[in-house]
Amino acid sequence: MNLTWSDNGTILTITHDGLEEGTNYTFRVIYYRDLAGNVGRGAVSAFRSAEAAAEEKGVVGGRVVNENGMPIGGARVEADTGEWTVTDENGNFTLEFTPGHRTINIIVNGTIIKTIEVDVEAGGR
Repeated sequence: MNLTWSDNGTILTITHDGLEEGTNYTFRVIYYRDLAGNVGRGAVSAFRSAEAAAEEKGVVGGRVVNENGMPIGGARVEADTGEWTVTDENGNFTLEFTPGHRTINIIVNGTIIKTIEVDVEAGGR
């Protein structure tokens, strides 16, 4: 995979021999650093083909909080299917899955703090 920034640093071009030309792929940013050196956070997703994006998915969302009810930003929320995301500063997250039974781990500082089981339905939330 090759990553190339445009001359003005605003467009990132990604090339990969395994990606099919003419197929749309999407991704979202996990963390980034702007030109001033400030770090920001975005939502997470992996590369996916247009065909995969067209599949009917279900969505699981929630909020991760500590024992005092305070939100935990930056926690990793990881499913047994390999999909994962990072909670925002308010502890919120969403993940898309193909339908089925899923195990989701909440991970803080490399330690699983909670495991939940969910049944995901197509188009469900």
